[in-house]
Amino acid sequence: MRTDLIDQESDELPLQFITITGLADAKKPDLASRRLVRAQARKSAYRSATHALTSVSVKPEGPLTSKFKLSSWQRRSSKKKLQEVLSDSLNFSDEPPLLRLTAEIAPINDLPIPMNTMTQELLHFCMSFSCITVLALYLTLNADQFDMRTNSFALNPEGDWFTIARSNPAALHAFLSTIAVLRNLHLGIGDSTAVSHHRSEAVRFINRELNATGQLSDVLIAAAAVLVNAEAVESNFERASVHMRGLVAMVQLHGGLENFQRSKSLQRVITWADFCYASTWCLPLSFPLLKSLSSPVLNSNSTAFQPNAHEKMSLQHLDIVDPHISVLKLLAMLRSISEAISAFPDVGGDRVAIGNSIYVAEYELLSLQLPRPGRITDVIDISECVRLAELLYLHLAIRELPLNAHRHRGLVERLFHSLLQTQDLTKLIASETTLILLLWAFFVGMVSVTNPARHTILVKRMAELRNVLQFKHYTDFARALKNVLWLDRFSEPWSVAVWGEIGLESRMDLEGSIDNEHFLEWIWRDL
Repeated sequence: MRTDLIDQESDELPLQFITITGLADAKKPDLASRRLVRAQARKSAYRSATHALTSVSVKPEGPLTSKFKLSSWQRRSSKKKLQEVLSDSLNFSDEPPLLRLTAEIAPINDLPIPMNTMTQELLHFCMSFSCITVLALYLTLNADQFDMRTNSFALNPEGDWFTIARSNPAALHAFLSTIAVLRNLHLGIGDSTAVSHHRSEAVRFINRELNATGQLSDVLIAAAAVLVNAEAVESNFERASVHMRGLVAMVQLHGGLENFQRSKSLQRVITWADFCYASTWCLPLSFPLLKSLSSPVLNSNSTAFQPNAHEKMSLQHLDIVDPHISVLKLLAMLRSISEAISAFPDVGGDRVAIGNSIYVAEYELLSLQLPRPGRITDVIDISECVRLAELLYLHLAIRELPLNAHRHRGLVERLFHSLLQTQDLTKLIASETTLILLLWAFFVGMVSVTNPARHTILVKRMAELRNVLQFKHYTDFARALKNVLWLDRFSEPWSVAVWGEIGLESRMDLEGSIDNEHFLEWIWRDL
């Protein structure tokens, strides 16, 4: 390095010019040159700085003053309110839930379909919020953000459905169309854009694959079954009928359902489409009972709901006869399923056995042909209403399908007409076991019936049954329901609500009016 001194006679400090005369050596830095550069920079900054002191104005001393806010003051404060500060700090958003469903998908799309915003929202809703859809049940996630969760026992105990669905674009589009249907039900919206898009894409891919190869793959048949499931949830009979006929034809061309044994998840998806179609429109089943899904099953006590010897009386003295033995056996099977789900996974359990038991129970409930009543016209047979209540309980409590799905309308209608709406239940003679079964059937009816007039009728009948059974407290009512069928997540909140309604109805009958101020006090006192 070379430095030259310039203008040594000047009063100002000389400016030192630095230049490089050789190649830079990174391994041996010139520390002296670095110090010189830093020193020159400091000197330059010092020479350019102004050193004039800023004058400080001192306010004259005066009397102290204070301010206070009058109640008539209208000026808005510039400070944020506490709620706004908390909202900002928590990054809270008042947007509707639909706008906040932004998926966090990996930057590389490994799905067989294009990834757009609509698809991201559906995947995020399915995987993050674990919606209770007919097909989201295939997943094994659990979340309670929107009071919805996943029940994978019924359709995906093996845990491989999503791997199968994502391997084929037709199956994945059908899967997403069903998620879109159930998301609309859950959020209470009527947006059909995602439903129509993914449904039409599923049909297009099915037709394209059939035209290209002329062969029926297992996953392609499952895609058709998924479409039937989605259309049953919407209660779209025309679309579901077309796809159900196509599904039956494809399964027959494939050699029957037994040829799907290498993938039991596909068998469960196809049979569930059959169940949905049959139960929604009260039609016969299209496929036989599969041996591969019938074993192993849970053990059940078939005599649990039969009246004891002390309760049995001669038929001529009873107004209500006990339900048919086949209905009681299915009730016992549903009870063993409920107990196994409640205990899982704390005490272990066989997921496949639970799934098989659900399949067998629903198949038997849908195919059961009850004998017609004989010539005895004065005796009431409650077998049909208990069977329909069992089927609704299986859908709402065990399979955890949404209550507001259109597919339940026909089943709820049949259950309401099978219940005893016109009889005065306080004058009927029956065993205590039969009365408790009837109470439980009315309970399921009250949960599922949404028509206000019909709901009021069921409340009156339930209040009569409460008086006949002499239930004074909620614990008595809940104990009776638990003796039949009970799942905490479903039964507990609904039983509290129903008990409040029938308790209010009983007090209205006694007092003739409602005291609104003491309404909640009455309910909580009984609880």
